Amino acid sequence: MSNRQKNFKEQAVRLITQSLENASAEHPLDLHGIMNVERPSLGNTVPVHIYRTVRLFALREALGADVSSAVLKICGRSAAARLGISTVPELVQIMNQFCLCRAEIESESSRKVVITAEECATCAGVPPIGEPLCHFESGLIEGALSGALAQQVQVTETKCWGLGDRICRWVATPCKTSSGDDSLEAVISLVGHTATQMKNALVVSRKNRELREAYHRLRESERLKNDLVHMVVHDLRVPLTAITASLQTLRELEDGKLGRQQKNLLDISISGADSLMQMINDILDIAKLEERRLVIKKEPSNLKSIIEKSMEQLGIVAARRKVQLLTNLPGSLPSIPADADRMHRVVMNLLSNALHHTPRGGRVSVTAGVTGNNLMRISVHDTGEGIPHDALERIFDKFAQVESCKTRRRSSSGLGLTFCKLVVEAHGGSIWAESKPDDGSTIHFELPLE
Repeated sequence: MSNRQKNFKEQAVRLITQSLENASAEHPLDLHGIMNVERPSLGNTVPVHIYRTVRLFALREALGADVSSAVLKICGRSAAARLGISTVPELVQIMNQFCLCRAEIESESSRKVVITAEECATCAGVPPIGEPLCHFESGLIEGALSGALAQQVQVTETKCWGLGDRICRWVATPCKTSSGDDSLEAVISLVGHTATQMKNALVVSRKNRELREAYHRLRESERLKNDLVHMVVHDLRVPLTAITASLQTLRELEDGKLGRQQKNLLDISISGADSLMQMINDILDIAKLEERRLVIKKEPSNLKSIIEKSMEQLGIVAARRKVQLLTNLPGSLPSIPADADRMHRVVMNLLSNALHHTPRGGRVSVTAGVTGNNLMRISVHDTGEGIPHDALERIFDKFAQVESCKTRRRSSSGLGLTFCKLVVEAHGGSIWAESKPDDGSTIHFELPLE
């Protein structure tokens, strides 16, 4: 948009706004007067051509240049028929009388009529856009001269403010067929197009409504499921705590009286109870993380110590599974602001998940270091069968499980990785998985150093 066009638009908006404010203060807004071709009943604050030009461009924007010009020409021919114009001088008189412009006859003959006009109410002051704009006047002239000359005429606007001229000039010449046919076809096309668009809009609106209703039903179903899970989890926590405490007490009191097999059974029971308690804690913490109710206490934390502690705690499990636990850590790692307890659970979950999916004789390794983006990256790699490519993102979803390609079985609760993802993201970090068929998988997560 050129500066001249911009200034014109700003002037039009400013004057119309001021006039409407003045009119509203004096009397109710006369909408019929504003849309009238003649000067609106809002006083003389705003020149009539400002209103007409703004409406003209609004019509062009809504319908397009071709259809809007066709509509305006049909309106002009209809006005000429209603006014019953029978001579060229009478046409010029009507144009002046209705304040359309200050028109005069430049030349008149049986083969051609030329009419010029100054102070055109439609286009005066409009920046040049490379095409004529006075389509209503062209239709009026065409309709009037067709009746006055008793034959069809074609009107061409050769000069206009829209073409960069300071006057308007229309040339009317006889023609064999009515130029109104093309205009009428354009309007019919518009009606058909509008009907199609309205039909499509109704279909889209109905689909949107159905989609919203399905979404609300899904949300309600999700809420009921979560409420049920939370209720069950809370009800399980108290008796499970009692069971775990009883088993641990029995193990300690009867240590000297128990045989090897009995001790193993107690150890398995305690381990199972601990796993179930961990699952319950994961469910509760995931719910709090999703609702942003879990407080993350960030303090300077040593991730190397957290990793080494986790490796030590899972050493017995790895030895029982005949899986090697390896680390590749630098001599020291910088401290990072993190919730040490929850970071410990993240590392424990990742290591437990890796051990669970690694066959006997396999390896689980942990690496850590600082990236060039000022982030701390920790990676846990296993030598299991790997993760299918289409499940690399889904494994972090709540209750998501991946079926083993070899055993066709699903394993784990589908909560551990969800917990890891939410905790890492709560620290401002990111987590993702990489995998190749029969080459194991690696889960990386990164945390900001500051």
